[in-house]
Amino acid sequence: GFKQTLKSIRNGHAKLIIVSNNTPGLRRSLIEYYAILGNVGVHHYNGTNSELGTVCGRYFQVGTLAITEAGDSDIIR
Repeated sequence: GFKQTLKSIRNGHAKLIIVSNNTPGLRRSLIEYYAILGNVGVHHYNGTNSELGTVCGRYFQVGTLAITEAGDSDIIR
């Protein structure tokens, strides 16, 4: 969620931020601002928060999320 994403950026744990296309403008701007300060990439997901939640395997809406551990995937490249 939004608060946990900001917390991950501030703590330096976030590697990549994903934001849905219907995230409110103020929240999106705040995430982008903190991402610039924390030198973290931001990816704008071309779908709603409901779709992003489904893609993540959650049964609820996900407006923003932070990738903290990529594992074996190449999502950050």
